[in-house]
Amino acid sequence: MNVIIISGIAISIFLLSLMLGKKNKLVADKFLILYLIFFVISQTYFYFETNDFLHNSPWILLGKGAYLLGGPLFFYYVYSLTTSKVLSPRRTILTLLPFLSYVVHFSYYYLVGFNEKDLERH
Repeated sequence: MNVIIISGIAISIFLLSLMLGKKNKLVADKFLILYLIFFVISQTYFYFETNDFLHNSPWILLGKGAYLLGGPLFFYYVYSLTTSKVLSPRRTILTLLPFLSYVVHFSYYYLVGFNEKDLERH
């Protein structure tokens, strides 16, 4: 399993380096670069998670919510590739709303709701 994850990370870094080296980037190319960066980070997180590096860390919850960011980034790429219009800020916020609500929810419970001593007792 680790070989597959590391291969995915390597291929993503290779594609990212190709896109970064491209001259005359389109708007769609910039969204593809953002998506590839997200993919490298999410695969690295998945590698850490499968090897129990984040076992006792509360940040594992934030990493799980990061998957809510993949859909909107891919949508921005496809939208900019198929249309020549700019996505309105209202629609941008609307597509990012699930991820933003997850981050707010995580931040609340990380800063206010959970206490590590209470978690250790159970």
